[in-house]
Amino acid sequence: MMTDREESLLICEIDALSLQLAALLDNLEQMQQKEKPYLLALYQTRLGELEYHLLNLQVECRALRRRIEQAVALLNRGAMLTQQILSDIEAQVKRDLLVWQTQISDQAQALAAGKAFFSELVVIDSTTQQRAKKAYRRLVRLLHPNIASAYAPKSTDPTAIVDVRLRISLRE
Repeated sequence: MMTDREESLLICEIDALSLQLAALLDNLEQMQQKEKPYLLALYQTRLGELEYHLLNLQVECRALRRRIEQAVALLNRGAMLTQQILSDIEAQVKRDLLVWQTQISDQAQALAAGKAFFSELVVIDSTTQQRAKKAYRRLVRLLHPNIASAYAPKSTDPTAIVDVRLRISLRE
């Protein structure tokens, strides 16, 4: 049987773990909403271009390999390579190329999407960053319990706390 002290310690630990879990879930959501698209766009712009060129080279190699394989197969059967047979091989390779071109166009669209994402990103200038830092620091001072404890409101609602402390700081 647990004592009241042990039980209260376990409850405190459960509460702390619940808060950590909530923070982790918030971080996960933030990563999925903000950082995942950024990382995908970064991947597409940096490595996607290389993959696009690699895919083009692979398609070219496939086409050459297909031509060679079909010509060798005909020669192994004892057939003569006439202009008509070579044009038939070329027509078949062109049909295969149409299928492979869809892969290339999909890769090109992904690359274009990554570049478009980066072109839409807003670059914040240094003055805007400094203003945001000042506002953040002021808000931290308003909310810090040790610095602004004399003005601590009775409510536990964070918006009420900010509102009361902001009014007080504006008076000063």
